[in-house]
Amino acid sequence: MFNPEENPETVVTDMLDMAETHARAPELTLRDLLADYGRQSFYPVLLLLGLMLVSPLSGIPLFSSAIGIGIFLTAAQGALGRDALWLPEFLLCRPMNGGRVVRMVEFLKSAGRWLDSISTERLSFMTSPPAARLLMTVCATVGLLFPFMEFVPFSSSILGGSVALIALSVLTRDGLITLAGLCSMAIALAIPISLFTVVTEG
Repeated sequence: MFNPEENPETVVTDMLDMAETHARAPELTLRDLLADYGRQSFYPVLLLLGLMLVSPLSGIPLFSSAIGIGIFLTAAQGALGRDALWLPEFLLCRPMNGGRVVRMVEFLKSAGRWLDSISTERLSFMTSPPAARLLMTVCATVGLLFPFMEFVPFSSSILGGSVALIALSVLTRDGLITLAGLCSMAIALAIPISLFTVVTEG
């Protein structure tokens, strides 16, 4: 079972290794990928979902929307203080291409090692209650926007990366990474707003 407190210096690497192990099985679903994180692991689940959107998997039609629903449900339940995570069966049973997930892991490994190397406990007041609940509320709100991001290139990947950074920051108590996640989130949201402004005024 995944426990970030045991090895906080390798949180992202450990998660990617677990995902790769499951992806090499004959059949793969989202339930399989989340199995090692437990029903109370809201932040590890958010981290994995966010990383999936940063990878080439985000190019699959409607994939960003489905993962966005997962982000919304996970973050909303965390913000409300639920004891256990619930996700709808249609998400958990969603079949996934194991080969693509393996390629996702390989694509993210270098970035994962880099994130692990820079994360450390600092500005921890930004990642402890009640700030952590507020961050979950922000992630839940953002999760609702992913279906609209399907039409804006790269925006869902940037937004997914932002969610992953925020989740990682809480797991490692690194407020500096929280700030990086919030800044990248603002950039991701600015892209469709700018495009809409250009189209309407053009």
